[in-house]
Formats: sequence, C-alpha cells, structure tokens
Amino acid sequence: MGVAGGIPCEKKGVEDLDMKEFLVFDFGGGTVDVSYLNYAGKTLIVGAHAGDNFLGGENVNDVIYNHFIAEMIRQGTIPSVKALDVNATLRLRHTVEEMKVKLCEEQNVIDETIREKAAKEGVQPDYTGPENNAEQRRAFVISDKVGEVELVLTTGVLNGLCEEIYQKLSKLISNDASRNTDESNGVLNKIQKTHKDIKHVLYVGGSSRISGVRRLLMKMFPNAKHCFDLDADTCVSVGAAYHAAAHENLISAKDFIALIDALPMNMGIRLDQDMFDVMAKAGVQVPNTFTKIFATTTDSQKSVQIEIGQTSTETKKFSNTKIVGRFKLDMPHNTLPRGKKLIEVVFDFGNGGDIEVVAKELGENNAESENKNRIIIKKEETRMDDKEIEKMNEQYEKTRYEEELWFNKCEAVKKLEEFLHEIDAQAKQLPESTPKRKDIQTLYKENQYWFDKEVKGREDIPHEEMIEKINEKMAEIKTALEELTSAPSAEEKPEPAQPVAEEFIPKEDL
Repeated sequence: MGVAGGIPCEKKGVEDLDMKEFLVFDFGGGTVDVSYLNYAGKTLIVGAHAGDNFLGGENVNDVIYNHFIAEMIRQGTIPSVKALDVNATLRLRHTVEEMKVKLCEEQNVIDETIREKAAKEGVQPDYTGPENNAEQRRAFVISDKVGEVELVLTTGVLNGLCEEIYQKLSKLISNDASRNTDESNGVLNKIQKTHKDIKHVLYVGGSSRISGVRRLLMKMFPNAKHCFDLDADTCVSVGAAYHAAAHENLISAKDFIALIDALPMNMGIRLDQDMFDVMAKAGVQVPNTFTKIFATTTDSQKSVQIEIGQTSTETKKFSNTKIVGRFKLDMPHNTLPRGKKLIEVVFDFGNGGDIEVVAKELGENNAESENKNRIIIKKEETRMDDKEIEKMNEQYEKTRYEEELWFNKCEAVKKLEEFLHEIDAQAKQLPESTPKRKDIQTLYKENQYWFDKEVKGREDIPHEEMIEKINEKMAEIKTALEELTSAPSAEEKPEPAQPVAEEFIPKEDL
C-alpha cells in the first residue's frame, strides 16, 4: 500500500472507480507524459495531456555519469573523459543505472516511513535529516593500468544533479502563461484546476520510482492519494495491448472501456490569402468528426488544393503551421461562378490516432456527389518534439502584432473583393437595355481593375497603409453606387416641370 501524506491509495476494481479523476504521471526511460483522466460510465476521457519526447530516465543517468567523470578528473584519476575506452564507458553506464535504482529503492522505503510518522503527528514530512540521505558506493575498475576508483552517490547529490530535470517536470504540470499570451502547456492550466484540486495521482514508468520525483509530486499535490501500486514497468504495455484489442473488437462488452482523448494542437486547412481555418481546436475530445463547407474562389473552378496544417499557437497564418498533409480534389465538370460551387471537408479523428481528411464536391441543393478525394495522415506524421513546439511558439510571439495587422488586411481585402462581386451581380440582375446596368457594370470593371492592380498580391505596401487605402476605396465605391442606384433611369425620369412666373419684388425689399 502506497502512502501520501497519510492518505493510503487503495487497490480497487474498475467497478469502484466510477466518476473518478486521475493525474497519470508516466516517466519512462526516454519520455515523460502527464495526463489528466476522468473515468465515468465505462468511458475514460483524457481531459488534457502534456509531455516531452526527449526527457526520461536516461537523462538522469546522463547527469550521474557526467558527475562521476567530473569527480574522476577533479581527483586526478583520469585526465579527461577520453581516457575511458569503450569497455570502461559501457561498464560505467551500467554501474550508474544500478546505483540509481538501488539508491531510489532504499530512499523510497525511508521516505515512506517519514511520511507515515509525519501523518500521525499531523505535520509535513521532513527529508532534511542526515539519516534520511541514502547512499550507494561502488568500486569501479577503470583499467588495469589506471586502477579503480570509488563511486559515491547519495540522495542529496542525485537531487542536486536533477534540479533542471525536476523543473522541466514541474512546467509540464503547471507552467504559467506568459504576460503576452494566455497559452500554457501545463496540464493544470489546460484543465483550469489548482494543485489542491487533484485527488488521485498514479505513477507509471520505471523512472517514476526516483525518490526526488516522488517527493516533488507529493509536495505539489498535498491533498491527493498517490498510488505506487501499479507495476510501473508493465502497465503501459498492458494498456497498449488492451487498446489494440479494443480497436480490433476483441474485448467483450462487459469489459470494454471507451477511451476519449484530447487533441493536443489546433488543426485546419489553408484558405485563400494563406489564411488558416481551424477545423478542430486543441483540447477537443477525440475520436471525433469535424465538418465544414467551403466555396470556390474563381468562376468554373476545376480543382481545389486541400492543405492540412497543425499548430500549438493561435496563429491565423497557414505558413506559420506545420504542414502534415495535402491532396487535390478535381471538379472537371464545374461551370458555376465563384462562391456557388461548394466543397465539404471532413476531419475524422479515429481511435488509433490517425486522421482521415475527406473533400467532397457537393451537387445541387448541397446534395453529396460521388466526386471526392481523401488522405490518411498517420499519427507519426503529426508528432512534434518540444524543440519544434518551442520554436513555433517563440516565432508566434515575435510576429504576433504583425500577424494581427496582416489578418486585418486580409479581412479588408476579402470584404472589398466580395463587395465588388456583389456590385457585378446587382448589375446583371437589371435588364440589359437599361443605362443603369451599363453604369453599374462600368463602376464594377473600373474598380475591379484597380483592385487587381493596387491590392491583389501587393506585398510591398505596409499592412496599416493597405487597410486605410482599402477603406477609403470602399467608402468611395459605396458613395458612387448609392448615387447610381438612387438616380432614376432614362425610362423613369419624370417630365420636366414648366417654369413658373416669378413674382415681382420691389428693389428696396431685397
């Protein structure tokens, strides 16, 4: 039975865990994942997760190994790390792992006794006493020529060496959003809970046995039941086997548990002007399906390019996302004007983590046609490491203000372009013989020419200047259109009124 601050973590069956929430801390040899799960009605929902694909027990081994090398050099036993041959290096690596495991096993027993005593006395556990600092010693033979050296590792030294690792683990759980953005990669921030709200912590992965890690989490979550009863080395593989069996319908109905995950990033497609349209926002539950309908941007458009991107930021610019897939939908028989041919795009997030993206050409009355195309995006293709995410976030913060101006410019361009096409459509509704139709069409053609020359594709004009330029032109066109539409046509003009004789007014009265 594991004990956390005097609160035992009892072993229970699935039937006893209804409406329970868990923070699962999975710290393995090469990766760390922190997930917040809710189990209710035989459905396991992932509220949020965070992780690091390049942080694990091997990083702990590295800092211990480098510490031993530095000690050997400091003592003058070896001149440099190059003095160790391959055989000595491998043996030292093995010794590091063995000492780390033995030290943490011994310290965890001591720590549990300390916590039990503190719980009885109603005080916080105190790990500062010298008797609470476990120690491991090994005689290590460097070579026949150099001889052997004694390696010493204590809990205090190990925790000091791992300080940076512990800080990274803390940020995965509860890093604060910066002053410039509301975004945060910490699990607690994503689910909007405090440390005191967490009631259950499950420890998974061999490196979760490191005493400093356990102390860190138990201090962070003082009100939680900390469960160390799981087989940290096998529960992940058992869970993966269960998930695979469930995916292949090999689990009976009474034992089946549905897993609902949370999407880690915003995913969407590229629109005109390089704009990023989010199809599924980060944090939404998956498996799930998301559907949107889009329209063509040119008359008789024969194809559309579907480009899929993902991002950890709130960017509105597709080129600032990571492209994870692209495909083309041909529409050879389309003769409809711009905006009239509709295309349905579907993002289907399946159980296995792969994503199916389908684009369908819609027929009359938005009926689904047989013309469609699709792409399968594998889970591995969407994976981003911490360095990629950090670089993406930093780039977004640097260009955030400029991007906001760019987005406002795109909106202004789109608004003007739509207005010009409305004018053209309005003119075409009038009888061909009317002069008013010709006047409105002239207004459309002149300003469409101006738009193509002065706005479309112009990247040499600052965004603010372009927005002002477009707004001025929009006001000018609206005024001209109002004058044309309010003025009566030749057929509608009334007969001119006969002049009325002016009344004589004496000069002196003027």
